Amino acid sequence: MTDEFWDLFDESRRPAGRTHRRGDRIPEGLYHLVVHAWIAAPTGRLLFSRRQAGRPDEGLWERTGGSALAGETSLEAAKRETEEELGISLADARVLFFGSRKREEYRDFYDSWIFVLPEERAPVLDPVEVADAAWMSAKELDALAAEGKIVTSSLYYREILAFLARSL
Repeated sequence: MTDEFWDLFDESRRPAGRTHRRGDRIPEGLYHLVVHAWIAAPTGRLLFSRRQAGRPDEGLWERTGGSALAGETSLEAAKRETEEELGISLADARVLFFGSRKREEYRDFYDSWIFVLPEERAPVLDPVEVADAAWMSAKELDALAAEGKIVTSSLYYREILAFLARSL
């Protein structure tokens, strides 16, 4: 596996003109960019994936996402992560930007994107990262959340669903 490099930003999200190698400690006062890619169908169901064994939060369900690579925009990173992890092209998806937040505990800014596909598609899973994937309704997600089976960074799915309902 080759080293992965990320662009770094200051506390106001201005480019710091530096890159960072994944796994190294992020310097104080700097942040990297993370993306959350929420894949939706016109029915309002969301595509969630279950993390592979041996990975952090193994066995838990989540939305797709990851770190933006050096030189990559937030939107480019969200599309790449979706294609890598789920084998789904977003070329024909309606794209909605949900928002951005800064997390001190992870030293990142994360952008949330919603991609509405014309129909539900069967994913082709990356066997290293993804153990399973399923299209889920709010009720199904609520049941998983009640059992503690959703990664905490994906627990704002209800906000995503409400935003999606207002946007369609």
